[in-house]
Amino acid sequence: GRGKVVIYNEGVFSGECVLETAKIGENRMLPHCLENGVKIIIEDQNSSNVLTNINIADGIAVQSHLQTYKTTYLLHNKKEEAFDVAIQYMNHYHGQVELSYDTEVIKSCEKMENSSRLYLKLEPNQKLNLTINETNIASQTASIAGNFLWIRSNILATNNDLASNPTIQECIALQSDLDGLHQDEKNCEIKVSKLIERSNRTRQNADSMSKIADNNQLASWIKELTDAENEIKKTQDDLIPAIHLKRKIATKKLNEAIGKINASWTSTTVKTCS
Repeated sequence: GRGKVVIYNEGVFSGECVLETAKIGENRMLPHCLENGVKIIIEDQNSSNVLTNINIADGIAVQSHLQTYKTTYLLHNKKEEAFDVAIQYMNHYHGQVELSYDTEVIKSCEKMENSSRLYLKLEPNQKLNLTINETNIASQTASIAGNFLWIRSNILATNNDLASNPTIQECIALQSDLDGLHQDEKNCEIKVSKLIERSNRTRQNADSMSKIADNNQLASWIKELTDAENEIKKTQDDLIPAIHLKRKIATKKLNEAIGKINASWTSTTVKTCS
């Protein structure tokens, strides 16, 4: 339920607030008044997301990241008496979140859904710095079947040690062959484009000069056009289809090699917020 709540402390009115929608049996913190004698300030917050593991098998890659969120609080009790404090810490990550803190300061911790409540006691006029480290392991799964781009982006571009794995080295070599075939096809297309452009100029020259050109010049133009047409036909009918076939075979070999990768890596230098 939800609604207005009036708070009494040992029979003395302490404040009031509105209870937001809550589940049956749920434990909620109710901010019902302002405490002027105790100040709590968030001094610093920072986070890190570090890759810790890569496992590849059967065309599936799983990456694990250690996520860490560090929060530092400054607490100051201005009162001449001890004061019990409860800090409602909202989780920044989802999953199996773990909190670490000074157990000499925090007397108890109550875990809730998406948050934790930490209890401590401030002595009279005490100032205290409290750091809470939240950690979580997050995993990402990707299908890399026929996807060398994943290997290029997540292993080669990051200089990961897995780049030296023999099965990945084989994939790198096969992709290099594919890149070469792609360049060969591109070169053929450029060649055809240049031959067509040159033939068009020759044809324009022949048309404009046909009435004054001698037979030798006409024969030269005709031969040039014929040679160009033959070269274009050979490139389009023979060379490019042959390259397409080689690319098809090379792609199949690469996909099979990616599917056979069985490799794992674990970071030896994991750094977290500290």
